[in-house]
Amino acid sequence: MSDFLEILQQDPPQINRIERALGQLEPAELARLLRRNPLAAFLTDYYFRLLPVNLALKFVEAPDLGAEGRITLFSCQLVRHFRSNVERAAGSPPAPLIDSYWRNLTAPTFVELYSNLRKSGALEDREAREWLGVADFAHLNALLEAPDLDAGLTLALFRETSDRELAELSKNIDLFDFIYRLARRADDRRFIERLDVYADQIILMRTARAITEDVARRADAGGKLPLATLARLVENSADESFRMALSLLEERGLIDPGARETLERLQQD
Repeated sequence: MSDFLEILQQDPPQINRIERALGQLEPAELARLLRRNPLAAFLTDYYFRLLPVNLALKFVEAPDLGAEGRITLFSCQLVRHFRSNVERAAGSPPAPLIDSYWRNLTAPTFVELYSNLRKSGALEDREAREWLGVADFAHLNALLEAPDLDAGLTLALFRETSDRELAELSKNIDLFDFIYRLARRADDRRFIERLDVYADQIILMRTARAITEDVARRADAGGKLPLATLARLVENSADESFRMALSLLEERGLIDPGARETLERLQQD
């Protein structure tokens, strides 16, 4: 393990050696190193960003890395995020909270890490909202089904949202549906009334998701369906749910931009 730390600290860095060393390192060994040496966490996170994502996920998704190891590595992500936003040029967009290998977490790992960061106070409200805003349906649904989720506390992230912001949020299909289900679970009637203004949007959203799940079930091993089959699945949907479905299908890699363009033309004809 000390040999691995030496390899990490070599100047100039030797990426190939680091990749080989990580390939031989066990997640439990990395967990012990992260506990003992804070510098190792920043170096490991840095090189995880440069190397193939599957190598990073070998550790981040491993039970033997432990919740503490995942929190330690994500803390490096938070530091990077805050520093990037402090140092960014005036007028440039904020640095994203979730990037690199953190975008590829499985739903169970996302739920564990998000929940632990919120409980510890390491993930503040603004960052929590941002992360939920870029999470997909599978991850948000897993969080909603987590037995220890406090629906009221999670909903509190959005209760003070202005009507203008809520209208903008309604364009994020996965997040808006998550918020609506949270409000129902928390039995927050006042907030539900505000959300019900977008009832038509919710119906369209769920129609689009049903189409997407249908396509996903029918897709072959490569995640694709013949264009004619796709056309039949979406031809009877309303214009808006059709557009939503196409967005969801493209996000999930079930259609490519060319297929989306073709389906849009067919729907117009």
